Amino acid sequence: MTTFRPPSNRILAVLALAAPWIAAAADADVLNVPADYPTITDAIAAASAGDVVEIAAGTYVERINSDGKAIRIRGAVDGGGNPITILDGSAGGSVFTADSGEQYDTVVENLLLTNGLAYRGGGAYVDFGSRVLFENCHFIDNEAQWGGGFCSW
Repeated sequence: MTTFRPPSNRILAVLALAAPWIAAAADADVLNVPADYPTITDAIAAASAGDVVEIAAGTYVERINSDGKAIRIRGAVDGGGNPITILDGSAGGSVFTADSGEQYDTVVENLLLTNGLAYRGGGAYVDFGSRVLFENCHFIDNEAQWGGGFCSW
């Protein structure tokens, strides 16, 4: 005969802490570029905390800013897990910028950031006070006085 044992307080505490994250993930919207939004910038503008900006494979000539939002910006990958979504900064500044107090719930993944030209962070610039998690991103052919590929100032 088995005896029921209620979960320990430690397990209940972990479940209580995880519950808001699980609920937020269930409420997340996926904003597809270019199917639903013509540009990544448009999708980020429309996104709310917890949403995913899903970018199809291809090359996008634009520079983006996460605007302080706790969102996931995700590109496509090939069969080997390599990014096949390319952001081309057109030598007009940092390809990606986070300068509005973002925290580690702002995630950028599966992107190849190229052709950035800036004073700080040609590929990506993360300003003081902002924090971004980059997953499986490649920084290629970017230039800057400080941090050609990436700069956190």
